[in-house]
Amino acid sequence: MSTSDPFGTSPFAPASRGATPSVAPSTPRPPRARVLASSRTRQGWLLAASPLLTTVLVTLHAVVLGALSWGLLALLAVVAAGATLSTAYLDVAELRRRGFVVTFSPHLVWATPLVYLVVRARRTRDDHLSYRLAWAAVGFTAASVAFVVEAVLTATWVLGTAALHG
Repeated sequence: MSTSDPFGTSPFAPASRGATPSVAPSTPRPPRARVLASSRTRQGWLLAASPLLTTVLVTLHAVVLGALSWGLLALLAVVAAGATLSTAYLDVAELRRRGFVVTFSPHLVWATPLVYLVVRARRTRDDHLSYRLAWAAVGFTAASVAFVVEAVLTATWVLGTAALHG
C-alpha cells in the first residue's frame, strides 16, 4: 500500500500527473436524422376537427329528429369514438410511411384528441410547426363550445319569443 493512497486502490484516488483516465468521456449522441416530410397529415387534421365535427353531428341529429334520446346519443358517442380511434391508427400508419419513428400509442386519443395531438407533436418535432395540429384542436374545441352556447341561446330566444306570442 502506498502512502499517497491511504485506502488502497480506490477508484476515487487522485491520479498521478500525466495519467490517462480509465473511462473515456461521454460521447455525444449522433444527431437525429432530419425527416423532410411534414407530420401534418389529413388524419391529423380530422383528429383536430373531431370535437367540432361531433358537435355538429349531434346537433344535426337533434334538429332532424326534433329531440335526442339517450340511446341515440350513446350510439353517436360510440360511432364518434370508433371513428376517432381508427383515424388515429391511420394517422400513425401515415406517419410511419413518411419516415417518422412513432413512439406513441394511438390509444392516447381515448383521453381526448388534444392529448393525442400534443404527444404526437412532442414526439415527431419535424419542424417548428409540429404543434400546429394541437393548436388547431384547441381552436376547434373552442368553436364547438361556442356552437353549443350559440345553439342554447338561440333556442332559448326562439322558445321565449314563441311563449310571448302565444
